Amino acid sequence: MKFVLLLLCIFLSINVCSQSYRDLNLQQLISAANNDDEVAMSFLAEIYEKGLNVEADVSMARKWYKKAAELNYPPAQYNYSILLSKGKHSQVDLPQAFFWAEKSAKQHYAPAQFLLAIYYAQGSGVEADNLLAQQWYQKAASQDHAAAQYNLGIMLLKESTSKESIAQGRSWIKKAANQNYAAAINVQKILDGHN
Repeated sequence: MKFVLLLLCIFLSINVCSQSYRDLNLQQLISAANNDDEVAMSFLAEIYEKGLNVEADVSMARKWYKKAAELNYPPAQYNYSILLSKGKHSQVDLPQAFFWAEKSAKQHYAPAQFLLAIYYAQGSGVEADNLLAQQWYQKAASQDHAAAQYNLGIMLLKESTSKESIAQGRSWIKKAANQNYAAAINVQKILDGHN
């Protein structure tokens, strides 16, 4: 019971904290970021990346995501990984993209677990490994990440060697469809027609 209350308190404080950062102006965010506030750094990076009330500046986004990532902030590590994998206004660095996604994923950040699974599935920044891809999809899917549920379901259906793996694949597709994930809804319709 204490653990559940602790998680609830953490969840509520993160939501309140996130809202308070949204209420800060650019100078206040810069000030907080310059005082090693990793959440402010991440918000600031997003502002520069998307050009929200400032001119878009990917190099500034990269700078702030990296600083927050180095302070071990999982959302920043995830976003920094994405920037490195796309190479916006700089070279693509897949090994570093993998490194930051893995750091974030190991902190149970579902979007990073999903991204890490993709890196393993595609061999991006790491040797391709479908077993590890499946394990990371499973971790993200278990946290209700719809795209991970879908990808895991498809992977299990494609590699099915037993009725059990087919049933598991169908189950993950259904979970993703129940979250209104469009691709899963389409596959679910096909699966329902082929019972």
